[in-house]
Amino acid sequence: MRYLSSNVKATTATYLRRQMSDEYVKLAKEHSYRARSAFKLIEMDDRYHFLKPGKVVVDVGAAPGSWSQVSASRLRLPQEKASYLLSIDLQERKINVLLSDMAPNPTGDSNTDHLRLLNLCRLLLNMTKPPNSIFPLDDGAVFICKIWNGVETKDFIKEMKATFKKVTLFKPTACRESSAEMYVIGVK
Repeated sequence: MRYLSSNVKATTATYLRRQMSDEYVKLAKEHSYRARSAFKLIEMDDRYHFLKPGKVVVDVGAAPGSWSQVSASRLRLPQEKASYLLSIDLQERKINVLLSDMAPNPTGDSNTDHLRLLNLCRLLLNMTKPPNSIFPLDDGAVFICKIWNGVETKDFIKEMKATFKKVTLFKPTACRESSAEMYVIGVK
């Protein structure tokens, strides 16, 4: 039998209380979204209008799936729940929207967590670069990556500006005020 320290129990209790009273958790449940993060993408799309029918959208690190749910809805894709198929062969097509709400498991050290998340974003950014890009971006493509604000944010923005015509930092209202979470949006 494992025993949790009182500190772990208190942290878990605090988390559960916060989740139970969170308006976006309640809204996600009400709208059948898998996570509150759906409302972050909805707010970004309402502002920047990048999810449109006919667009090629890739959601990287898609678990738990709320961003994929929002994308499918906004792209007006059929909502079949019985089957799943993942097949990627872009042929000559390029990606119009590349989404990443992924994050490494937090260590508890904010600086380490910030750097680890930026490394994920950098890996994804490098996968968009020719000549051997895994995710070839079309002209005007939108790249959205979650970051935790920290000491290297400005350096990462500079890296983004070398690839994208326009780069914006955006913190949706669905992000908790106490969180360093924000999104970098690049437009090619």
